[in-house]
Amino acid sequence: MFNLPNDKAKQRFQAAFLRIELPYEKALSHVLGHQLDQLAHQVARVYEQDGLNAALAIVAQYEEPIRLRLFQALSDTYSRFADESLSTLDPTVSRNARFTLAAQRYIRSHGAGKIKAISETTRQAIRHVVGQAITEGLSIPETQRRILEKTGGQIARKRARTIAQTEVHAAANAGSQAAMESLNRPFQKEWISALQPGRTRPWHLSAHGQVVDGNAQFLVGGEHLQYPGDPLGSARNIINCRCVNAYLL
Repeated sequence: MFNLPNDKAKQRFQAAFLRIELPYEKALSHVLGHQLDQLAHQVARVYEQDGLNAALAIVAQYEEPIRLRLFQALSDTYSRFADESLSTLDPTVSRNARFTLAAQRYIRSHGAGKIKAISETTRQAIRHVVGQAITEGLSIPETQRRILEKTGGQIARKRARTIAQTEVHAAANAGSQAAMESLNRPFQKEWISALQPGRTRPWHLSAHGQVVDGNAQFLVGGEHLQYPGDPLGSARNIINCRCVNAYLL
């Protein structure tokens, strides 16, 4: 990840970064997909029995279990990538407790908003499905099935994959950035794009090779980002991003 000489080396690094990250994504995606599917089934049952408002109230009951799973995954990812960055410089380095604390700070800064966003998006989806069902004149059992079709099953799992990929990738890049800052020495960082025309965002392709000072921000798609996946970026810039940082010492 340091002083990569050419695009071939940069792409090898990006692929290696994602290989380490992938198990964290898969584990979180599996758990979230199961929870979101469970939520869809419970919402459908409650809607049939007690109506829309009661069904919407169920969403809040899932915030805590989702929070626990998400926060643990992000903490583990952040700490792992901080350690990976330092061990690249010094293979004898051991896990450092300060990165556990740094991970907790990262989660406190960005995590609560993610949980609220997941819940609100779920409520909006339920309202939309029920509103359409009423417009179409569907019966309550038919609306119940529509809720499951539009918010459970494959839809829930696809949504979970997007959340897991986006949030784990952000935590991995944040951990690497924290490790570099902990060195207390000057460094620069370089934006490494996935370089997949047709899949990679054009403005991310344009950002490939952009170099800034370690504490500075990249300019990507008109936004300033500290690293790929920066939670302060807009959805258009961070959802399913596969770009990474390389560092120049």
